[in-house]
Amino acid sequence: MKHYTIKQVNALEYQILQKFLYEALFQPDPKNLFPFSIVETAELNKYIDKFGQLIGDYAIVSYDGENPIGLVWMRLVEGYGHVDSKTPELNISILSPYRGKEIGRTLLQTMFQLLKDKDYRQVLLSEQKANRALALYLALGFDIYAEDEETFTMIYSLINND
Repeated sequence: MKHYTIKQVNALEYQILQKFLYEALFQPDPKNLFPFSIVETAELNKYIDKFGQLIGDYAIVSYDGENPIGLVWMRLVEGYGHVDSKTPELNISILSPYRGKEIGRTLLQTMFQLLKDKDYRQVLLSEQKANRALALYLALGFDIYAEDEETFTMIYSLINND
């Protein structure tokens, strides 16, 4: 198995968040992709705008050589599945050629440890029901907190999962 470098994102690397936010979007029709400009809408931009300047902004990146291939980041934001002011919302994105190689699992587990070290109790993740990554989230111990027709909002307890 190939070895990938995983590290916390530094301030000079924050510009990669826009690319990975776009990659994180579930796009059910590969022939009709969202325009890249969608990440500039207020609904999505709040997950990356001025990242690193707010308390609770953390990001971990995976590299293949010098190329970023995966990113998990969290922010205390009133986002899609907001629970409370102490529960950060998690986002994760793995570039397509690297999916299914345990990179997402490793990034999430690394982020969970960072959040435990920062005394967070839980983290939130919203995901489309049709996204195949859902199986990974459930296997890691995320619990479904709420749902609508297309989306699950899930919570991972940083206290009860080791």
